[in-house]
Amino acid sequence: AAGGSITIGAAPSLPDLTVGSVSGPTSATPGQTISVSVQVQRTGGQLTAGSYALARVYLSSDTTITTADTLCTSDTDPLSQFANATLNTSGTLTQTMSCTVPSSLSGTYYLGALVDPTSFHAETSETNNTLAGNSLSIAAPLPDLTVGSVSGPTSATPGQTISVSVQV
Repeated sequence: AAGGSITIGAAPSLPDLTVGSVSGPTSATPGQTISVSVQVQRTGGQLTAGSYALARVYLSSDTTITTADTLCTSDTDPLSQFANATLNTSGTLTQTMSCTVPSSLSGTYYLGALVDPTSFHAETSETNNTLAGNSLSIAAPLPDLTVGSVSGPTSATPGQTISVSVQV
């Protein structure tokens, strides 16, 4: 009963997820919610049907994006979930995510994105899943002062000291 042959096919190729682009505004205030556009790309094999590729947006003080940077998106936001069916069909998907700038930040930061941050998907490379986008200047808004009223004497002589009242 021995002597039959078995044909073993090639292992399916693994996909590779990368961030193609990340962009948003160039300035924001602490506590402000901004819109950030993230493009996720898939090359190689197919992703698991019925699932999604998660992407996160970070604010980083440098152009190296890591999970140690400041996370400003939520994993439960449907726009942080890039549908595998679309990535399997077109290879790319761009979505606009909401990023809340922490009230504790000020200065210059880079918008950055990380796809598959939990390494859920087996990939040909897990080291190319981040991309830094444009810089973002975070500063508290300057106060908007206006003069409400000015009052003082209607006349004075040269060199005379007068009292003037200004309401801001």
